[in-house]
Amino acid sequence: MLATFARSSGVKVWRQHGAILVCAALAVVFVAWPQLDLIVSQWFYDASLPGWPLSNHPINESIYWVFRYLPHVLIPIMLLVIGLSFVRGGVSPEHRKPWLFLFLVLLIGPGLLVHSVFKEGFQRERPRAVEQFGGKDTFTPAFVVNEAGNGKSFISGHAAMAFYFMALAWVFRRRSWLYWGLALGVVMSAVRIMQGGHFLSDTVFSGFAVFFTCQLLSWWILGHSRIEEPEAA
Repeated sequence: MLATFARSSGVKVWRQHGAILVCAALAVVFVAWPQLDLIVSQWFYDASLPGWPLSNHPINESIYWVFRYLPHVLIPIMLLVIGLSFVRGGVSPEHRKPWLFLFLVLLIGPGLLVHSVFKEGFQRERPRAVEQFGGKDTFTPAFVVNEAGNGKSFISGHAAMAFYFMALAWVFRRRSWLYWGLALGVVMSAVRIMQGGHFLSDTVFSGFAVFFTCQLLSWWILGHSRIEEPEAA
């Protein structure tokens, strides 16, 4: 019975705090072993060529531009739907909270948190700008403020925009949407690393930034922070 209780308690703790534990563990890894970022970026760098052979590949370029301009399409649509939810005969008011949640996650996560807090706060130089990859700037590990820099590498805005689709998991309360969002984030992360635009840690922690934004706003706006529907008693 004690073993069952301990196992049940462990599962509960993992469900509630697993993401925080994983984020903390990865932060320790990148702080203790900053060379990991350089090793991964080195896989896609070739000093004998213009530097990043896959940077201008048509597939990578297409993915880059889609996620760059996607907010310009989504934000007007969301604002329109939210506005129509206040109009009689428009969108049903019961749909207002989910759309408001999606709008605020986009505005706060990939928007303010990524660009105004992390990028402006850390000023990390991008891979293509550091000395190890033919640039002139000094490499700065993750979570270290580059007071002399003017970079926008930590964390990745493009990756955060791809990870943003995880938010649908809280709206539909289906874990499958979380996996789709993670998959999109991984693809966008790989593209940005191949282009020399971001380090691995830039993309990893952009995913956590979006995930935690979803959790907090879901609890505040939707009244729950769990993805799955609660089990029937």
